[in-house]
Amino acid sequence: MKNQAEDLTAYRELLEQVYQYPVEIPHKFIGQNTETFRNSVAELESTHSPHLHTRTERTSASNRHLSVSFRFKATSSEAIIDLMLKTRALPEILWVL
Repeated sequence: MKNQAEDLTAYRELLEQVYQYPVEIPHKFIGQNTETFRNSVAELESTHSPHLHTRTERTSASNRHLSVSFRFKATSSEAIIDLMLKTRALPEILWVL
């Protein structure tokens, strides 16, 4: 089984093969529809501003989950990986797409 460092190295290499930087990519994730999650998303947005824009959000039919989408202007593969890791660390995160 690969460790996280090996997985990130493979992911970094793939990003370098696929993209020419700077590039604008979609960033979408889903979490619990709570004040805690919303506050965490706002903090994430403020720390990556002005690279995150065109924010949209949508609640699930049951109103239990919230999906958030951004357009992200990435200047490098490291910027994409950093955003992914910070998103995965959000409280009440369920999925990073």
